Amino acid sequence: MSDEKKGKLGIFLAVFGGVCWGFSGICGQFLFQQRGWTAKWLVTVRLLTAGMCMVLYVLRNSQGRQSAKTVFTTRNDFLRLVAFSIIGMGMCQYTYFSAVEASNAGTATVIQYTAPILIMLYGALRARKMPTAVEFCALFLSVGGTFLLATHGQLGSMVISKGALFWGLLSSVATVFYNLIPIKLMDKFGTIFVTGWGMLIAGIILSFVVKPWNLVGTFDAKALGAFSIIIVVGTIISFISYLKGVQLIGATKASLCGSSEPVMAMILSVAIMGVPFAWMDFVGMVCIVIAVTALSLASGKR
Repeated sequence: MSDEKKGKLGIFLAVFGGVCWGFSGICGQFLFQQRGWTAKWLVTVRLLTAGMCMVLYVLRNSQGRQSAKTVFTTRNDFLRLVAFSIIGMGMCQYTYFSAVEASNAGTATVIQYTAPILIMLYGALRARKMPTAVEFCALFLSVGGTFLLATHGQLGSMVISKGALFWGLLSSVATVFYNLIPIKLMDKFGTIFVTGWGMLIAGIILSFVVKPWNLVGTFDAKALGAFSIIIVVGTIISFISYLKGVQLIGATKASLCGSSEPVMAMILSVAIMGVPFAWMDFVGMVCIVIAVTALSLASGKR
């Protein structure tokens, strides 16, 4: 596959992963606000269920079993996998849904999307060069569009509790680690392998604290449906797509493309939750689409 095709595929996968996450955020908010579920219980069961499915999938053949033997017997690979499981996968999920639980999906997303700024700064410092003009413009449009979607341009309209601010900022930091830690592992073992084991290990560790066998909230058809969407669409499909996008186009561009998440969250809020659609929402969506298009064009030229 040519570099041009890899770039376009990576952008598509990162955008698609963000779209799937949009489903997940809204479903999580529904479960927290209308069914009495808790973030720590949801995240733990989500990681365990999705991780187990993906691990069983990769262990179905000899190559997957050999990769598992290698990663668990090679010190550096094992430590990197554990770091990704705890600092990246587990913390990213737990802090984000805790922010949603403490506020709402829009507010949590706005705070979390300070992560591209941190990632770009890290990349610039490591490479000892400034980001390109396209990356600067895409970053500005992406963050600005997300801000407009969630606040309509007014900081005062955001009702941010101390808990929401705390978990949101932690979520932003965790997103940086989530983007950067697994790249070498994915190159060596594959996206599904690393994602599955990362989820399963994180879920097992959280189980010692959360005790997922103690059920919380209400379980009915809608609750189980929302939970199924979180597991299949918002976890398995989204993580595989997004992390593969990171592998193909890098953490900075992938994090920008992942800003399709608030667009989908807004659409579902209107269609399912009955949230009114304002002109600021449209402006925010256009900003994010332009940002993704600019990155795609820049990738095509290279």
